[in-house]
Amino acid sequence: MSVARGVLFADYVFEPAYKLQSIEDHAGSMWKNKHLPAMSPRREDTDGRELIELGGHTRGLLEELEKAHIYITQLNERIKEREQRFGLLEAENARLAERLSRLEALLAPKGER
Repeated sequence: MSVARGVLFADYVFEPAYKLQSIEDHAGSMWKNKHLPAMSPRREDTDGRELIELGGHTRGLLEELEKAHIYITQLNERIKEREQRFGLLEAENARLAERLSRLEALLAPKGER
């Protein structure tokens, strides 16, 4: 984590050594704990007022935003791969349909050809 002019940055999530949770684990933690993993749980003072440590809160928000963009990029790559694979399967299906059509025509009785 780096600090510049009193602002906390969460750019460490882009470092190769950073262990990014899987999307599924991140979501599981979020739903189980009812807050984003990089955010501290809700705290209140004795009068029931919410306490927020601004530096940590800001860092947590930035970390979660940056992780969200990494997840979006990962999902986008998966979508592109699947679209490419789907296109190949569509082309193969069209070739097989044409081949089946030709075979059916060859096998049809003489009067139906």
